[in-house]
Amino acid sequence: MFTLLLTKLMKKLTICWTLLTIYGCTQPALNSSSAGCLDKPPVSLAQEDVEEIKLNDKKLTTSGQVSSTKSMGYKFDANSGQKLSYATNADICLWVYTPDNQIIKTTELPKNGKYIIQVSAPQGLRTFDLEMTLSSVEVSSTPAPVTSPSNEISANTFSPQPAVATTTDTSNVTPTGSSIPKPRRTPSYTPSPSFPVSPAEPVHDISQKQALEIVQNWYAAKPQIFGPPYDTSLVEELTTRQLYNKKPNNEISKIPASNSKNTSISCQALGWIWLGSVNNTLGVFTHGEPLIPSKLQPVTITPSVVPFPGAVVIVKTPTNVRANVPQPPDFKLANRVGKPLKPGQKLIIFRVEGFLDQNSQSKNTRLWAQVGQL
Repeated sequence: MFTLLLTKLMKKLTICWTLLTIYGCTQPALNSSSAGCLDKPPVSLAQEDVEEIKLNDKKLTTSGQVSSTKSMGYKFDANSGQKLSYATNADICLWVYTPDNQIIKTTELPKNGKYIIQVSAPQGLRTFDLEMTLSSVEVSSTPAPVTSPSNEISANTFSPQPAVATTTDTSNVTPTGSSIPKPRRTPSYTPSPSFPVSPAEPVHDISQKQALEIVQNWYAAKPQIFGPPYDTSLVEELTTRQLYNKKPNNEISKIPASNSKNTSISCQALGWIWLGSVNNTLGVFTHGEPLIPSKLQPVTITPSVVPFPGAVVIVKTPTNVRANVPQPPDFKLANRVGKPLKPGQKLIIFRVEGFLDQNSQSKNTRLWAQVGQL
């Protein structure tokens, strides 16, 4: 009887251990925070809702509020081979985009560049706390070869540091034929590069990151400079702070500050117009990306690319102006504003919005822009 009870107990322990091994060691896959999440986000991520962060092996905690129609994003730099980890107790959905706008579901990042995490809610409104870490790339432990000192000093190696010459004292040595010591030049022991440095290599006084920030700030300020409120003080902050004029005798002089207001471009806000589509089904876009027509609507502007805010474009087909961009969930067209635009009219771009319309025959990302009349 005791042997039978012991056998049953051992079977139960074996089953429990097996279940613990299977379910207790399972790692959650990326993009699976909630059971109601789709493979792709149903709404596009607006640029003003994307926050740039720095991730490393130290835990970073962020908070926010999202819904089924409003997303938040986090952009960060990463290298191939690094592993992204996150934790949250909120009922939210997460998607991770690679630098080439592909959604991944693995923790190991495949490429170098900027990644974006899009956070949304499967339904309703959700407030969340999100913890994120990014592991470092493992570095090979193979030691680097050590160069002997005798190979560092060579007749063919020119150091940019001046050498110190010393002469051997031979006053107490009797010269005998070939044994006469010759003066030796002993170079000073100064660490120097073992490779020639090209003098033609350019030297920059700012980093690549600082240069990128300058360009991004300029594009962000252009709508305020060339449109309402026509803030010309931003020009002084983002440029060399001085405007110049060339005189007939080739002398350069500063333009008086009172004339700087004449450099503004006057325009009148009109509303929103359809631009075209971009060839992806993710609800995202890149400035400068080619525009393509939908099944029912052509591309309306030239150049036929996604314009930057502040860019000047030309209408190439009769286009209606709407009071607002189509809104989810039905994406119905807003009321018309004024008369349709005619081909040849010049417009300035204030803002560009992209979204996916699930009710449309075309599943590509649709783009609209808020424009002003020059």
